[in-house]
Amino acid sequence: MLSLTRPQRHEVSLDGRRFKLRLSFDRVLLVYELMADPEPDDGLKLEIALQILVSGRRWKRLAQEDQHRLLSVIFSEHIQTDKRPSEGGPKVMDYTEDAAYIFASFRSAYGIDLLRERGRMSWAEFSALMDGLPDNTKLREVVRIRAAEVPMPDKHNAKSREALLKAKRFYALKAAQVSYQQGLEALFAFAKSVSRS
Repeated sequence: MLSLTRPQRHEVSLDGRRFKLRLSFDRVLLVYELMADPEPDDGLKLEIALQILVSGRRWKRLAQEDQHRLLSVIFSEHIQTDKRPSEGGPKVMDYTEDAAYIFASFRSAYGIDLLRERGRMSWAEFSALMDGLPDNTKLREVVRIRAAEVPMPDKHNAKSREALLKAKRFYALKAAQVSYQQGLEALFAFAKSVSRS
């Protein structure tokens, strides 16, 4: 979580052992992409995710169950810090598919070139800026279109309804894509099954 009064702490403790973290926004997004990828098996995903997020190699000495716990602690304490309840419904934003909209929105709203910030801007900073994007940015416009309910047809709304449907088709996310959350849940389920055997 971002604090304006305390320095960002990029480390986590597990059973009295400290692990230094690498939490630049691009690394976290890379892990989200990894979790959504159907190709690597869950054991490999766990190992790659820890290689991306944890400095050094000490985590490799942990049992697979402890590696899972380590990744779970990293996500709960440093990545998924948003405590707002999820609203359910269809997915309206995807970090990978919407990368160009995110880039353009950061550039127009804040003057920030995210490509130059790779390896520098923390996930906490990135998340705070994403949450604070103004409504007039491209990303907010696209999300608003995706989330909009299509009104029932009547004799007055044919043109506006058709325009909304056309925009929804144009900005639609790929339906077959596995969500990041589903990928993480599958990985955590795998790690739990390993710990029971």
